[in-house]
Parts: sequence; C-alpha cells; structure tokens
Amino acid sequence: MRRWYALVILALAGTLLGFPTSADAVNFPLTTVVSANPADNTPHVLDGKVLAIAEAGSKVVVGGVFTKVRNQGSTTEVARTNLFAYDRATGQIDAGFVPAVDGAVNALAVSSDGATVFVGGAFANVNGVASRGLAKLNVADGSTVTTFRAATTAAVNDIALRGSKLYVGGVFGKIRGVVRSRLAAVDATTGAVDADLDLPVTTPINGTLGVLKLDVTADGSRLVIIGNFQQVGGATKIQLAVINLATSPDSLADWHTSRYDGRCYDAFDSYVRDIDLSPDGSYFVIVTTGGGIANTMCDTAARFETFASGTAIEPTWINYTGGDTLWSTAITTAAVYVGGHQRWLNNRNGAADYKADGAVDRAGVGALDPLTGVPLNWNPGRARGVGAFALVATPNGLYIGSDTTSLGREYHARLGFFPLAGGTVNPTPRAATLPADLFVAQPNGTLDRRGFTGTSFGTPAPVGGPAIDGFDWNQVRGAFMVNGKLYTALADGTLRSWTWDGARFTGATNLNSWLNLGGVTSMAYQNGRILYTVSGDSRLYWRWFALESNLIGSEQFVADPGTAGADWGTAVGTTIASGQAYVAHTNGTLTRTDLDAASRPVPGTTVVISGRKVDGRNWNVTDLFIFSG
Repeated sequence: MRRWYALVILALAGTLLGFPTSADAVNFPLTTVVSANPADNTPHVLDGKVLAIAEAGSKVVVGGVFTKVRNQGSTTEVARTNLFAYDRATGQIDAGFVPAVDGAVNALAVSSDGATVFVGGAFANVNGVASRGLAKLNVADGSTVTTFRAATTAAVNDIALRGSKLYVGGVFGKIRGVVRSRLAAVDATTGAVDADLDLPVTTPINGTLGVLKLDVTADGSRLVIIGNFQQVGGATKIQLAVINLATSPDSLADWHTSRYDGRCYDAFDSYVRDIDLSPDGSYFVIVTTGGGIANTMCDTAARFETFASGTAIEPTWINYTGGDTLWSTAITTAAVYVGGHQRWLNNRNGAADYKADGAVDRAGVGALDPLTGVPLNWNPGRARGVGAFALVATPNGLYIGSDTTSLGREYHARLGFFPLAGGTVNPTPRAATLPADLFVAQPNGTLDRRGFTGTSFGTPAPVGGPAIDGFDWNQVRGAFMVNGKLYTALADGTLRSWTWDGARFTGATNLNSWLNLGGVTSMAYQNGRILYTVSGDSRLYWRWFALESNLIGSEQFVADPGTAGADWGTAVGTTIASGQAYVAHTNGTLTRTDLDAASRPVPGTTVVISGRKVDGRNWNVTDLFIFSG
C-alpha cells in the first residue's frame, strides 16, 4: 500500500477515535470451508460501513456506521442508525428491533441464551439515556437492559463474553467510575467492575492510546489484546499482550514476541488490526496494515501459539499480501479467513506493491490453511474498497461486513453471508507410519515396491515403468505421498499429483506450480511442510504446502544448514515416516535421521541402515517414498 493511500485509509476508516473494529470473535470448530456463493437473502446496508455482526438465536444483529438499510428484492429504504437486526432464515429486517444509538457500533457480543446483546462503540446515548461506550439490549425489541450499568469515559473498541464476565477494550480511562486504563472486565449481569483484571494499558506508540481488539479462549484461561500501546501492567508489550486469566488476580502470561516492535509507514500509529483465537484456543492469528515494507510484519497474517512461553516467541507462519491491508480475521477448524483490501495472498516477495512469484489473486477476502498459512482454493472475490472490517464465523457459516457492494460477483451492499452448505472439506494430513510399502524409482525408469519396517526390507516387485504404465520414473527428482495421493517433482520442473488404484499410480495431473522444481534432488512431506534438497547444495530446505489447494508457500526456510550430521548434498531420495527421515545417497547408502516436530533434523541421530557394505543393497536410485494411504 502506498504512503498516500495509507493516509486516505486512515481518514476513511476512522470512527470518532480512529479505531474500526469487528464483532466479538466467535469460535466454532467447523471442519468445512464455507461456500464461495453468498446467500441471496441478506439485507443491504446502503451507506457507511458494517463493523460488527453477531447471531442471536433466529436473528442476526448488525452494527457499524450507517443510516439506512433495505431488504433484498425491495426498493424501500428503511431508516436504521448504526444498529439493526434481521431474521436469519428469511433475511427480512426486524421491524421491532429499533434501538437508538447515537454513535458508531464497533462490537457486539450475544448472551448464551440469545436473548440479550452487548453493544460497544463510540456512542454517548442509547435509547435516549446516557450510556457511553457500552450497553446491554434486549434482542426482542432493542430496549435497554437497565440492570446492567457499565458506562465508560470514552469509546469501546471490542468486547468478548466468556461465562459471567464481559471483557472490554477501548480508549477509556474509567468504566462504571472505576479506574481501568483501556482494559477491563465487568459482570455480565450487573456491569460491576471485576477486581481481578487490573493491568493498565499505557504508553501509545504515537497518537491515541487504546486496546483495538481482544479475544478470550473458550475455556476462559487466556486473554489476548492488540492495539496502540507499549506497556501492559508495567511491562513492555508492544501492540500485543497475552494475559493469564487462570491466576487471581489476572496476570501477564510468560509470553512475549518482539515481532511487532518495528514500525511501518509513519502514517500509522500502530498497525495491528484484528485478532482471533482458534476454536480450541491453542493459537491465534493477527492481521495487520502498514504498507509493504520488506522483512516486517506490515500487511501480513500471522499465527502464534497461545500457550507458548518465553521472551522471543516467533510466529508459526506468516502470509504476506505484498503491500495491502488486512482488516479482519475469523478462524474455524477448516480455515483462517482474512479480509481487507488486499489484492493477493502468498505474496512474500511482493513488498513493493506488486504480484511476485507464488502470489495468488484473493481480492478483498480469502482463506488460509490453518496448519500452513498457505491460501486455500476459496476465492469468492469482493469489491475491495477500504476493507472488510468484520468476519464472523458461526455454526451456520461466515458473515462479512465491509464498505463495498459487490461480493461473490453479486450485489450485496456492505453485508454478506457465506453458508456452510455447499462448502468443501480441507483435508487433514495423515502422517506416514511404519511398517509400510517403500516405493523406489530406479535409474532404468522402473518403479518397484517392497515392504519396509524401518530395519528390514521385503522383496521388490515392479509396479511402474515404460513397459508397465508408459512412464519413465527416471524423470522423478523428488516425491512424497500423503492421504493416498502421490506428488512428484519432475526433471522438467513441474509438480504433478497421482492417485493409487492398488496396483499402480495413475492420472498424473500437472499442478502448475509457480516454483520450478527441476533442481530438486529429493523431496519429502511432514506436518504441512515439503522438505527438499537441491543439486549442488548441502542444506535441507522446506516450504509450507496446502493439500487442499496444492499451493506451495512463497517463503523458503532452512531446516538444516548442513550441520546436523546428515549429508544432504548427496541425497537422491528422502522419505519420512514415524518422525524419521530415510535418505538414499549417491554413495549407495540409506541413512536414518530423527526429525523434531518442526521437521528439523536432530543432531547426532543419523545412522546408516543399509548399503553395499551393510547388506549388499545399492541406494543410488532416482528417488524413493513411503506409502501413505
């Protein structure tokens, strides 16, 4: 994103306090990627922008900055200021839910019974009564729940309801008259301020101090906050902090990263924009703005492990847009959805606002593989505008709120819904285990199969070759098998997939990989990673790989710089089973090396298990791989 555009975005996106936020994150373990065809019955928001969405039983509550809405298929405009509701089944605007909210609605959280909804934002009055920043309404008619009182001294940017507590973040200094700097928890029934959460958020990077977004694990044990701050509870926590809610009082967790310490373009006070926790709470994803500055976290989506500990925690994966803002994210088991005004994803090398090798078109909205961060096939498209400010996953699908009117190549003004029905499954990789069949591609072009226990071998039987399947297996430069599918890197640089019919591999499909694999000498798969060796290089490399989309990550990593004791420079075949790499070498030996959970070789574990001088076998082959059904 260019500097001048950054300034325009800040001006357009700001509410009273410059903090556009999405609805309270709701975590559901949906194993299916939602349909790319948006539902036809959602109403239209005719001006402004949608910032918050929440399901409340049979209704959907929508908040933001707007003055008029319209039913699908109707020409009649309906006056609604900043908050309205509609019937989830029919899409019809609720005529009885007409609360009066005199400022932006930034966040929503619905009670467990669906009868009430908490509203947070940059407003002073609700239904004609002073209720700055925070209110609780009846979903039936929009009336105020008067027994709840928790007014703030300034805007609320985000809220999250867990059990009997409502967690509140914003730019306020007090809540219900009690001093709480930008972060608090209140009783969900009365609004009484919780004594346990008293960790002042202080020291802005520049501009307005505040918590922009927060989320709480489903079990209520961790709270994660992001925003424009450098100190939390007196400790240095720049833009991000993880809080342990299992202690009394609540305390900072042993969790720190410096990845958000750097600056992006000067136009941005802070550049974090949204956070969501996974359904099981084990990880969270942060999306950012900031401009395409190389080697920074600007304009990225990044996964972090919630219960990691230490002072230098690194992201599990990072996905780069190459210079465009991401405003929102929502996580299910099947996908990490991201929204903004991005043009591309998987654009590691496109930091100067261009589409680099590996990048894929994902205008305004996209989905990432939770394991790898690599884009999935889901690509409905959206008119980009300033951005998609709200992504909310529910048991029924995915809601999206924005400032534009085209979604999925259809007219859906500022509000849309992608149903779960009609979606696709994102496969979970099954790790290869021993004993299993070991396939070996020979220099004479044949492919044979033999039993393998890790220490002993069965009798080879030919299953491929020019005379069997018409394919010269000497073309293979690297191969791995996962979930019953074989992937091969060929001498021409292409990546191909095959299916196993019980007797031979058939149906080779060119996956049109952006990465030329002609220089690969061996290839294997573990935990979402392709590990590979390269001709003339003693290092072991890896990249993320998404099975659903067959896309390779745009960033290359080094698994072993050549110091772990394994001779990667002579590898002609690598395969992984039960956490161990079996490597065939040009000298005819077969070695075994232990791997850790991050697919790194464990130093000192490499041993020779077969070879001319061991058992008379020659492993100077074209490639090898272990069957994974």
